[in-house]
Amino acid sequence: MIEALQKSPRECGFNKSNWTMPLLKRWINKQWGINYKTSSLYDLVHKLGFTLQRPKKQSRNAKKEKQEQFKEELQDLLVNSDDDTVVLYEDEAIFTDEPTTTLKWSRKGEQPIVPTDSSGCRERIAMFGAVDPVNGKVHFKTSEAANSHSFKDFLK
Repeated sequence: MIEALQKSPRECGFNKSNWTMPLLKRWINKQWGINYKTSSLYDLVHKLGFTLQRPKKQSRNAKKEKQEQFKEELQDLLVNSDDDTVVLYEDEAIFTDEPTTTLKWSRKGEQPIVPTDSSGCRERIAMFGAVDPVNGKVHFKTSEAANSHSFKDFLK
């Protein structure tokens, strides 16, 4: 069973991408003629060292060799750059007063409501941030917009 869980269901003869408990129950029944209760199967899968996890996305175009080459070149740049060269790791985020919703248990047919005060006009702010990997210095700036103009302004 461990071997099957480490494969895709497609490799085990099913037209599915991910294992679900009903699919795993069908596979076990097909392989060994055993019918598991779902709760018992969950326990067994956990005892075998598996947990339910959200997969990490990875580009189909990702090339490991190019990634390693980039890491080496970046390390070389950090070690061998002169005092006038600054390398920064940058990211940006947008913060808004619009509430985010997540899954919530509710009665079937009764969609939960999240009251908001946003009458079509929400507050938002963009933040640009960068860190110098050599000295740890952090740079940041807030802006009302996240666009090329505000990014260029941050870089100044």
